[in-house]
Amino acid sequence: MGFKIPIRFWIAVMVFASTYINYTTRSNMSISITSMVTRSKDKAIPECKRNETLQATSNANSSVVRPAADFGPRYDWDEDIQGFILGSYFWGYVISSAPGGFIAEWLGPFNTIFYAQIVTALFNSLSVYGAQWHFGVLICCRFVLGLMAGPIYPALQCLIARWAPPAEKGKFVSALMGNTLGTCLTWIFVGMVTASAGWDWGFHFLSIQIAVFCVVFWFIVDDSPDEHKWISEEEKKFIKDSQAKTISKGKAVPPYLKMFTSLPFWSLCILHFGNLWGLYLQITGVPKFMIEVIGFNIKASGGLAALPHLLRMFFGMGYGYLGDVIKSKTSLGTTLTRKSFVLFSHIIPGVLLMCMTLVKCDHVGAVLILIFSMSINGAAVVTNLQNAQDLAPNFAGSIFGIISLIGGTTGFITPAVTGALMKENNGINEWSKNFIIGGSVYIGAGLFFIIFGTTDIQPWNEKVPESGAADPVPLKTIIVVQDSEEKAEPNETTKLRAYFYGYLMGSLPGGAVAEWLGPYWTIMTATMFSAILNSICVWVTPIHWGALFTVRLIIGSRLSSSAVSYRPLGAASRENEVCSLFNGKYAWNLFNLGYWWCGFHVMSLQNIAFCVIFGLLTFDSPEQHKWITDEELEFIKKSQEGKVSKTKALPPYKSILTSFPFWTLCVLHFGNLWGLYVQITAVPKFMKEYVGFDIKNSGVLSSLPHLIRLFMGLGYGFLGDYLKKRNFKRIIILKCFIILSHIVPGILMGLLSIAECNAPVVVALLTLSMAINGAAVVTNLANPTDLSPNFAGTIFGIISFIGGVTGFIVPSITGQIITAFGGISKVLGKITLNIVPMGHFFQNNGKAWGSIFALGGLVYCGCGIFFIIFGTADTQPWNEKKEEKADTSQPERT
Repeated sequence: MGFKIPIRFWIAVMVFASTYINYTTRSNMSISITSMVTRSKDKAIPECKRNETLQATSNANSSVVRPAADFGPRYDWDEDIQGFILGSYFWGYVISSAPGGFIAEWLGPFNTIFYAQIVTALFNSLSVYGAQWHFGVLICCRFVLGLMAGPIYPALQCLIARWAPPAEKGKFVSALMGNTLGTCLTWIFVGMVTASAGWDWGFHFLSIQIAVFCVVFWFIVDDSPDEHKWISEEEKKFIKDSQAKTISKGKAVPPYLKMFTSLPFWSLCILHFGNLWGLYLQITGVPKFMIEVIGFNIKASGGLAALPHLLRMFFGMGYGYLGDVIKSKTSLGTTLTRKSFVLFSHIIPGVLLMCMTLVKCDHVGAVLILIFSMSINGAAVVTNLQNAQDLAPNFAGSIFGIISLIGGTTGFITPAVTGALMKENNGINEWSKNFIIGGSVYIGAGLFFIIFGTTDIQPWNEKVPESGAADPVPLKTIIVVQDSEEKAEPNETTKLRAYFYGYLMGSLPGGAVAEWLGPYWTIMTATMFSAILNSICVWVTPIHWGALFTVRLIIGSRLSSSAVSYRPLGAASRENEVCSLFNGKYAWNLFNLGYWWCGFHVMSLQNIAFCVIFGLLTFDSPEQHKWITDEELEFIKKSQEGKVSKTKALPPYKSILTSFPFWTLCVLHFGNLWGLYVQITAVPKFMKEYVGFDIKNSGVLSSLPHLIRLFMGLGYGFLGDYLKKRNFKRIIILKCFIILSHIVPGILMGLLSIAECNAPVVVALLTLSMAINGAAVVTNLANPTDLSPNFAGTIFGIISFIGGVTGFIVPSITGQIITAFGGISKVLGKITLNIVPMGHFFQNNGKAWGSIFALGGLVYCGCGIFFIIFGTADTQPWNEKKEEKADTSQPERT
């Protein structure tokens, strides 16, 4: 019988191809954008070329300027807009990385990668037409491309975990180095296509390439050996036997609580963070240093630009093979092998990066250091890229998604650090400091892993069927009614979380979108689109739960944009209360009649009615309103004088993210959402499962907390305005109201721990806590307009993204504590036993709930106290808008 190539070899080839394809759309914009924009008239002279430039300017012929080559239409985008376009990909990438592992483990790596690449091909070509319309549309397209790219690596980790025998994981993981080839060939092919056919075909070429990949991927790849059509029984048995007791087929929610309290997990996070910091500095910082300081453009030097990347790929494959040989042929332990390779992946590259401070104006030395450093760093395939497989093969995708989210922040941090260092002068001394910082992070992360890291399989690798963790609010009512008698299937919680995934995806860019398109169009289009999709939910539900998941995901992403358009005005939370009150009432009446599908259509009709009224009454600004009186217009303009600007400008993200008042607001908002999610999701579950009180059948009583919070919030808003008119300082009002919005609700939540089985007391505490929390309209919901009225939408979008993660954290922690009474429940139980007389409570089955409420109360109070100490209501210096050169026209309203 002739030699037969095993199927797992082709799977490894497709892993390589997936990372190759993933990086083509990631890196093509940095090449294409040079042909899309008008050339800058003034360029800084590199420090090492200043003497040569002075001599050259004495020559009369030196004043001749060659016209830019015609590769297609060019746009007048300044450096800020170009940075916004290039960075938008990474916003999407960071947002989708963390849930990417969870999505891949539930939908399967095949579906995740295949459909993500289909969407990528579509939006990559749409980018061409988006650029012609408005750079904001191009930014949205790049953002979607980032969203689709985020889950790819976690999905590949999941695929490797299912297909790779332990002795071959090094080879499989080394296939992840296809990204380097993707970067190199994209520079070459996109450059050639742009020169011959125009920059637009550079995009279409990559889309065609992705389409071809998807066809091949469809025929070759399956989620696991058991599902593959062409695999031999011998190979299938070999893989399954080699993976015995480490890989489980069942689906389960990742053990986030155990993961986040695991030192090996955080050791891997730090290792990955350090690797990405060093890589981003080498890939983006070193070429920038060579161009702007040395005066040598490595990207224009042909094969020399690709050499570091190619060598890193080949070295990475060699390291992967060597790691497998060491594991199978020697007695060295896996931990010792990993830690030895950290010397090559982190320590030596860190030392070489520091040596960049010695090259001065020697471009040859800089190129050699870059080549050696990146080549040796290929050992990352045996260290941070593989350690997730060691710790928990069943959740390798989720682990890699989370560490990619954390490590991905270096894509923002390293440019920010570079920009801060080069603010005054872009010279050798400043770059030396940058390289020393980068080298220190590289080495420090490696040393931390060598001391604390491990390769032992963690106890939480074992999959446990999903318990009844508290579910997020959207869609909760429907699922409970449809399955009131049976235990929820695992994918039902996934449906519930889809809205929050979408909400997080849309929150971050939502503020900028609202500020550019205007709040009117943002809210109107988002709500109309959501009305349509909400009704579509009825028809996609019988098809597949994944279809429902996708629709709910889109609805969440759309409504997050409308939320950041509303909330700077302080109105959003009130609408949320009305929705919570009346939607729940109507839904229950319809469901009790057996018409669950009517619940969706009623909400859609409600949205459409709202849009009609909103369209007639609302305008983007007082100046545009048709019915406003001159007196009211003058009053508003005078009160906002010097604070609110009409001009459009890109949000000052660097200034925002380095502003301490902004982060104190983030902490305050995070604490408020944590407490609210505990009250809205965990308390009803506690009442039903522990107290034995079914809030479903309690009529008005179930809506009472929301109703009172609505009216109390309106009252707090009027009271805050009254105090301000009475010349009370805004900061005094703000910090006093935090006692009501955070401190008192936190204390009341802690008191739930001693309510035990007394239903009236639980309802009373819940109602009182939510009513008093209505003061949030004067604190975390209003503070964005204090700090920066011009960018309040952007600020609220960012804090909604950060605070929105509580929609995942709270249910996950609730579920984990309920299923296991150890860990944090024991610690908090011992602490609270010394504070309040709840000994009996912690000795029975309620001790887990006591921990949940105690933790929620501590977060509530802690965040409030933090803001009282450090927060401010002063308008920040970065509130001032810089006028934008690009076309800023909005769609006309008829």
